[in-house]
Amino acid sequence: METGLWGAFRQHIFPLIPAPFPRTVHLTSMIFDQPNILLWLGRIWPVVLGGASGYAYYRFVGCRTGTCPITSNPWISTIYGAVLGAMLSS
Repeated sequence: METGLWGAFRQHIFPLIPAPFPRTVHLTSMIFDQPNILLWLGRIWPVVLGGASGYAYYRFVGCRTGTCPITSNPWISTIYGAVLGAMLSS
């Protein structure tokens, strides 16, 4: 048994300090589990494909005069396609 100030701290105060997360959980297993990655891929791919579709629509169909609010700007059409991809996937 330790004596002094450090011994008193370890004996009485240290057990009362809560751990930020359970000590037995490994963060790598929480982040890189295979079902977790597949879940994220299932949510990300429709957004990526929707954004690519929005940009392709701007590039090949788009509005040449600049009066169309969605298709006259590549950023807006890409974001619009990504949002539609996210909405259709859920």
